[in-house]
Amino acid sequence: MILPLEVHVRVSPTQPGQALTFDSLSILKVKVQNPRLDISIVPTTIPKGPQFRGGARHDAAALATIALNQAQDLNSLLLHSNKNWHASLRNGSIGEVYITMEIGFTRLDIVFVGTLGYRNWAKISRNDEEWRISHGLQDPTSRSYLIHFSFLHKE
Repeated sequence: MILPLEVHVRVSPTQPGQALTFDSLSILKVKVQNPRLDISIVPTTIPKGPQFRGGARHDAAALATIALNQAQDLNSLLLHSNKNWHASLRNGSIGEVYITMEIGFTRLDIVFVGTLGYRNWAKISRNDEEWRISHGLQDPTSRSYLIHFSFLHKE
């Protein structure tokens, strides 16, 4: 099978003005299996007309710029080549990576499954900054992200 060199994953909310929520794990697994493939998540729906975000009024062009910068941060945060991050995606200890995006804010909910995640709950809860750094998930400079860890225990 011949893969393309570049893939854009176009995402948009189901209703205008609503936050976009999706599980990106399948995208991340494709990237892990094909590291040379250039994958990027691209928001396709930008609100039209003036909107208030963060206490300031923004026109459509400003909102589009905010959304594109936010997507670049999201792509660098998730689609990187850190070996620990790739191992966690490959070995099945991460079951879901939910992304909730609004203009100006993104929440990542990384859901661990199985006994490995359950046993390491206290360690990751106490040292989540250390875990993030070791897996290449440092906060982007925009500070518009929240990373949350959840654990599902399987017998």
